Amino acid sequence: MHLKLLADVLNAASEVAIIAADPTGTITVFNRGAERLLGYEAGEMVGKQTPAIFHLPAEVEARARELSVSLGYPVTGFRTFVDVPERQGSESREWTYVRKSGEHILVSLVVTAIRADDGKINGYLGIAYDITERKKVEEELSQFKYTLDQTLDSVFMFREGDFRFIYVNNGAQEQVGY
Repeated sequence: MHLKLLADVLNAASEVAIIAADPTGTITVFNRGAERLLGYEAGEMVGKQTPAIFHLPAEVEARARELSVSLGYPVTGFRTFVDVPERQGSESREWTYVRKSGEHILVSLVVTAIRADDGKINGYLGIAYDITERKKVEEELSQFKYTLDQTLDSVFMFREGDFRFIYVNNGAQEQVGY
């Protein structure tokens, strides 16, 4: 009963990709959210693939080099995703996923080590969600802010309700003297 409930819960999370792997990196769980996000069917992935299939090799290699330097020993392959979670409990990072169609999407991925009661690692859990749109909006806002900062006109923005300043551009700062 409990395993059926857990499977139902995982599959109900259709807006979040939930992917688990065994200690060797082979995928053991691939929920509907992962199918939706990546375009693969669970049957194509579970017991057959590692998460490497939907990661950019250059991005993984760059992170592996970064970890190797900071940890003082070589980190490669699947260890790139699990070394920090084993040490710290979890790791949250942004990655580029490659969908089955070849399309690239930006995700926020949290990887956690799955431990038995005796502390032994049984596998790893990855939970990812698409941040592509959020990143586009952040970039547009950054460009908008840059444009406002460069204008000589005064621009003040206030928070609705209490009218506290939330933004003052460089032109306004120069004119007001603050």
